Amino acid sequence: AQFHPLWVAQFHPPHYAHFNPLQVAHYGRFLQFQQLLRDYYNGRIEGVPSVNYFASKMNLTPNYLGDVLKAYTHKSALETIHEHITNSAKKLLLESDLTNAEIAFELGFDYPNYFAKFFKKKTQLTPKQFRMKQKLTNS
Repeated sequence: AQFHPLWVAQFHPPHYAHFNPLQVAHYGRFLQFQQLLRDYYNGRIEGVPSVNYFASKMNLTPNYLGDVLKAYTHKSALETIHEHITNSAKKLLLESDLTNAEIAFELGFDYPNYFAKFFKKKTQLTPKQFRMKQKLTNS
């Protein structure tokens, strides 16, 4: 879905003024990526999604998708995907009684130990340590 820049200005005036020309030109693609990422995790998950997966869905090259996302997030496409996965993992760890293995599979990891390594790399805590720290903080 493409969104005309004037449409963006009409409905997002406070933020629009701060966009550079690349951001304005690709706002619709940025929104499309965000929706595809949400839809991916709301549907039947088949592994951790890749940049190629989303680029293909959007009829873009992976490099071009990366440029679009970097304009908004100041992060690579892969970093943006990983940030979403990390935030989803944190939410599941805090708001559910799912085991680490169940969370791993829910987020598309084939093996729970890959999820644990991924999570620790992103947060400097294992999923178990993260849960315990949050429980101590909130008690």
